[in-house]
Amino acid sequence: MKILHLVSTLGHGSAAAQLELIVRWTAPRHEHSVCCLETEGPRAARLRTARIAVECLHWTRPFDAAAPLRLRRLLKTLNPDSVHVWGRQSLRALALVGRRWLGRTIVSRPLAEPSTSLPALDRWLLQRVRSVVAGGDFEAAACRNLGIALDKIRVIPPGVDRATARRASQSCHERRILCIGALEQRNAFRDAIWAFDILRYVYPDGRLTVVGAGSQQRTLQWFAQCLEAGEQVEFLGERDDVSPWLSQASVFWSPSPVPRPRQAVLEAMAAGLPVIAADQPWTREVMADGVTGFLVPPGDKVALAKRTRELLADADRSRALAAAAQRHIAQHHSGQVIGPRWLHYYDELGR
Repeated sequence: MKILHLVSTLGHGSAAAQLELIVRWTAPRHEHSVCCLETEGPRAARLRTARIAVECLHWTRPFDAAAPLRLRRLLKTLNPDSVHVWGRQSLRALALVGRRWLGRTIVSRPLAEPSTSLPALDRWLLQRVRSVVAGGDFEAAACRNLGIALDKIRVIPPGVDRATARRASQSCHERRILCIGALEQRNAFRDAIWAFDILRYVYPDGRLTVVGAGSQQRTLQWFAQCLEAGEQVEFLGERDDVSPWLSQASVFWSPSPVPRPRQAVLEAMAAGLPVIAADQPWTREVMADGVTGFLVPPGDKVALAKRTRELLADADRSRALAAAAQRHIAQHHSGQVIGPRWLHYYDELGR
C-alpha cells in the first residue's frame, strides 16, 4: 500500500518521532512518502538515507498560494492509497486542497488537548476521515465524544526506539534534573523552575537543564535570574538528539498538563531515568505512580520538589523505579510490540 504522511514539521517532537519510527517499522511491506508543511529538521535526512521520499512545502505564511498547489500536485502524482496526517493542522491543509482525499485519510494525534472542545470545522473533518488513531483509551473516549464513529477509532499506543536509549553510568553524587518540551504558557516550566529553587535549599549544587524552545523562553530565563538560580538553570534550546542529556541526568521532570511531551517521557523511561510527571489521564496510561515513576498534581511545586528529594536521597529507590520503567517500555511501547500493530493496521486498510 502507498502511504503519504503529511506532518507539520520533521523537527524534534512527538509526531515526527512517531512518524519516523512507524515508517522504519513498516517500510518493508508498505511504500511510504513524507510531506512536511513547514520545516524539515534532521529526521528528513535520516528518512532520505532510508530511501524514503521527503518533500517540504515551506508553508510558513497563512496566505501562500504556492504551497497548496504543490501539495495538490504531490497528491495527484503519488495517488496514495492512504494519506496519514499528523495533527489537525495537517488535516486542514489536506482539506484545503481537496476534500475528496478525506475518504483515504488516517489521522494521528487528532487532539492536542483531549479535555478541550474542538472548532466545528475540525469536528466536521474528523467525522469524515477514514480512520482515527488514538494514542490511548482517554484520547479514544474524547474522539467518541466528538461524534467520531466507534468503528473508525483505533487505539495504538506510542512507541519508542529502545535501541538508542541507553543510559550511561554516572556518579551518584550528581544531581541533574532534565526537562524537555515546548516552552509555552501551558507547559508549566515556570513551576519547574520554582520547584528547583525549593530543592536548592537541600541540594545547593543541583542543576536544572531545560531542552526546548518557545515563546516563554526569555520570560523563564528572567524568572530564573530573579530567583538567583540563573547559573544553575541552563536553557539549551531545541536539540535534535536528547540522548546526551538523558544519559547525564539524575531525574526527569514532565510538569506539563498537556500530552505533547509524552514522547520525551517515554524516551526518559526507556533510557532508565526515573520520571516525575504531572498527574493527567495521558500520563496514567504510560506510568504507574510509585511503580514506574511518580505522578504529582499539576502545578504542585512542593510535591514535585518532595518527590525529587526522595529519589535523590534514595539511590536504590531511584534505580528500582528506572528499572521498572524500562521493563514497562519493553513490554508495551517498544518497536517489537508497537511495530506489528501498525503493520496489521496498515494491512487491514490495504485490503
